[in-house]
Amino acid sequence: DLLVIDGGKGQLALALAAAEAHGFGDLPIIAIAEEGVSSLGEAQPDRVYLPGQKNPIPIHAHPSLRLIALIRNEAHRFANKKRLDEGKRMTLRSSLRDIKGIGEKTERRLLMALGSFEEVRKASVAELIAAGANAKQANAIREAIGAADGSVEDAIENAFRH
Repeated sequence: DLLVIDGGKGQLALALAAAEAHGFGDLPIIAIAEEGVSSLGEAQPDRVYLPGQKNPIPIHAHPSLRLIALIRNEAHRFANKKRLDEGKRMTLRSSLRDIKGIGEKTERRLLMALGSFEEVRKASVAELIAAGANAKQANAIREAIGAADGSVEDAIENAFRH
């Protein structure tokens, strides 16, 4: 087993202390820091910090350490994708469900029928009603996220013409 910490000397020290405090003092732990600039303005390559060793090891100096950098990069990719996906979900939720009278079912119906939040935003009252909102909800959506052409009365009238 090996615990790889994303960070530098400080993060390694905290991880070592936490491992010791929880009975995992014998667990091997290293830290990997991305390239950057030191406080003195010097360029620093990707590097690995080892417990008890003052200076880090540049990853490019050891081909076997490149695997650790690839693992770190994959962890970053996964975490960033998850964060972005969660952010998109929360944006949709807060954009529609924060409107009084719009719940999960209405949100789902509108997004399924219209395809995206942008299409909901652009939809007329008639289109919102056709997609599953009632007149009160359609009017609330128009007021909250931008008005499209047409009133609730027009939408109701048009809905019965077809």
